[in-house]
Amino acid sequence: MEASHPGWNTSFHAQLVGMGITTSSKASVLTDEPESYGCLTDRVSLTWSREIAQGIDYLRRVSGMAKNRPGPGNCGRVSCNWNAAIWFCNDNKYEKEVEWNSIADGAEWVLDRCTIKQQWVAGVSTYTDGWNVRVRSDVC
Repeated sequence: MEASHPGWNTSFHAQLVGMGITTSSKASVLTDEPESYGCLTDRVSLTWSREIAQGIDYLRRVSGMAKNRPGPGNCGRVSCNWNAAIWFCNDNKYEKEVEWNSIADGAEWVLDRCTIKQQWVAGVSTYTDGWNVRVRSDVC
């Protein structure tokens, strides 16, 4: 279906969320696969997987491109609710621009592979072109 109608899945789930229906981010189609990922298990980093899933759904509804200033290690928080944050980080020495959906894919990669006991998650997805997505606890 995605091949015949690009973006249908994202649009469909965004409409469900808009109606107050909770969707599983695992139902979406990942378009950007990271070079590597790592899971964090320390108490300070772990956050609620349910809120991260809501953050992913939010990012999938944002249009346009996300920009981040030169790095390395320049991170900007792009979603945060109930102390569950998603960060877009640039490790390049120049400004980096990526699609919001790509950031959502990176967070979903972590969510799908690093969730502990179906409720806690933290980790990072790293991409070959010098950027990463971090999922972790933060005050918000």
